Amino acid sequence: MGFDPELFVSEVDDELICPICHRVVEDAVQGNMCDHIFCGDCIRAWLSSNSCCPMDRSPLRLEHLRPVFKIVTNLLNRLQVKCPHESEGCLVTMPLFSLKSHLNFHNISNLKANDSQNSFKKVSELSLFREMLLSNEEFESIADTTRQIEEQFKTIKIEGEQLSNQIEDYERKFVECSTQVSELQNGLLRVIVGTDDAKNDFKENGKVEIYIQNLSEFTNEGLLFEYLRQNDIFVESVKHEKTVYTRSLNFNVTVTKLDMKSVLDSNLWPLGVTVYVKGDKSTSICGSRSKNEQVSVYIKAGITCYKHSQCFP
Repeated sequence: MGFDPELFVSEVDDELICPICHRVVEDAVQGNMCDHIFCGDCIRAWLSSNSCCPMDRSPLRLEHLRPVFKIVTNLLNRLQVKCPHESEGCLVTMPLFSLKSHLNFHNISNLKANDSQNSFKKVSELSLFREMLLSNEEFESIADTTRQIEEQFKTIKIEGEQLSNQIEDYERKFVECSTQVSELQNGLLRVIVGTDDAKNDFKENGKVEIYIQNLSEFTNEGLLFEYLRQNDIFVESVKHEKTVYTRSLNFNVTVTKLDMKSVLDSNLWPLGVTVYVKGDKSTSICGSRSKNEQVSVYIKAGITCYKHSQCFP
């Protein structure tokens, strides 16, 4: 026989109602095949004269019965119930699993002190004290769980702050790298096409044409431009001048007056090369750099000397 539904503080789910006695299941069991839940006494009484489930008529025997799952037992035990002696003044509410012990106290009290006006009150207070002890244990368990959750939250918060710091560090490094890349790109553009400042140098300081004679036949305008650039000389233009001897090349280079001294440095040019300001041979210099000297862009002298070459106008 199940528990009276009126004893329960809140409404009980229909799944926990015995379909035979229509009360809250007591000593709950279920069939292996049908999984319907019954009071232990109710279904055993039913199977004493039947061999099927009272719900769906599927085959069912006593040996097919098994205890309900632990989760169902836990749900039942946690249901709050009122004392059956509420009409006698006991206002205690408790979990269902405590009901039996609570009723035992009532029975002991009734046997020992039927004539005492305070006997029920004492038993009720003792029962309440026991329930308070149980509640206190549950409270301590909840408090421990809460502390564990708080510690986990603190750990997660610290890890989150560390990740945020790492992200900020990566963002800062990204900005620094972007700035460096931008500076390198600007420097490369200045090298390739020149800057406004370099162009202004031609306007403010003037420009001068330098004549370079007797370079190797393998020299071209791009190679000569790069050679001068690597020696920190800004070149506005490089023009190849035709010669009689195909194995000796002459070039006309336009630079700023500020760079003229650097271009007229004999150490800049290999032996056999002659350089002077166009129209002013008094500025003429001869290259003195050895062939064995290592440079990143290699410039060589032509096979013929300047005195054997002839320039076309």
